[in-house]
Amino acid sequence: MSVWEKYDKEQRNEYIKFLQVYGALTNLFRQKQGDLIPYLDSKFQETVFARIFKAENVDIGNTPHDVLSVFGDLRIGIGLKTWMNSTPSFQKVMQLKSRQFDIHSHKNNLEDLANCISLIKNERMQADYKRLGLLENGNIYHYITRDKGKFSLFECDYPLIDTNNLTIIDNTKTALLWSDGKKQYKYTIDFAPIDAFEAFMNNEQIITEE
Repeated sequence: MSVWEKYDKEQRNEYIKFLQVYGALTNLFRQKQGDLIPYLDSKFQETVFARIFKAENVDIGNTPHDVLSVFGDLRIGIGLKTWMNSTPSFQKVMQLKSRQFDIHSHKNNLEDLANCISLIKNERMQADYKRLGLLENGNIYHYITRDKGKFSLFECDYPLIDTNNLTIIDNTKTALLWSDGKKQYKYTIDFAPIDAFEAFMNNEQIITEE
C-alpha cells in the first residue's frame, strides 16, 4: 500500500481540489502566451499538504523531510517537490555549500567524490531520522509534475544512498553522474550554488492525474 492510500479518500479529494483551484487561479494572471501550465508554489504545497492530511510541517531550513505523517506507531518522513514537465529529469535534493571544502578535496578522484557526496547526503538523512523518530525505510518523496492543463502526482521511495554499490555513469566538464543501483545522482562541478541532484524518472508509482 502506498502512503497516499493510507490517507482518507475525503482528504485526498480535498487535496486535489486545492491543487485544481490554485492552478486555475494562477492561469488567470498569466502575462505570457503559451501552454496553460499550472503554477504551484512549493510553500503552498507544503502548507496545504500538512493541513489537509493532518501532518506536521517539519522543514527547518533545507532539512531532508518537509512534512511528517503519523499512522499509529508508523512515522513517515515526506519530501515534497514540484516542477514543470513530466519527462524524466534531475531535481535538486541537497545544498552542499557548507561542505564544499570536503567535496573539492576529492575532485581528482571520481569514485571518492561520488562517495563523499553520498556520505554527506546520508549523514543529513540520518540526522533527520533521529530528529523526527523515523525508520530508515518507508520514507517517501511526494512530487507533482505540471504539464499543459494538468497536475500529475507521484510517490517514490526516499532511501539512503547505498555507498557499497556506487557506479560512475558519466563524467563531463560540468557534471558527475553516478548510481547506487536504485537511483541516479548528479553533482554539478565548479558551479555556484553547489548542489546535488537526484533523477526522478516519473515511471514510479503514479498516484493520479488531474
